[in-house]
Amino acid sequence: MKKIFLIDDDEIFNFIHQQVILQAFPDAEITIFDSSMMALDYFESNAQCIAEPTLIFLDINMPEMNGFEFLERVEKFCTGPNCNISICMVTSSLNEKDMKKAKTYDIVKGYFDKPLTSNTLKSVL
Repeated sequence: MKKIFLIDDDEIFNFIHQQVILQAFPDAEITIFDSSMMALDYFESNAQCIAEPTLIFLDINMPEMNGFEFLERVEKFCTGPNCNISICMVTSSLNEKDMKKAKTYDIVKGYFDKPLTSNTLKSVL
């Protein structure tokens, strides 16, 4: 099982998503960040996370640094065959521009509406 990270400033969605993941995959290793800046600091200082299969569910609209700014920063240090990070954007945004923009990033493997469901998880994992 991949390591799974939830990056969302909304504690309720983090709780719901964690429960949905654990129902579908009880042995999942889940780490939650309610700040994209804290998550970025973690990934920049833990190179092994880049080499190990890692799945990130990333919110778009967050204070400090939004999801797209997070993606820009991650793509600077996570490139090539040694980067095993996959990101799924998870949002309540209905803005079609966000979906189109998300698809321009190679590291983004999916774009989903909140909340995550077990069917969404199974299609990703």
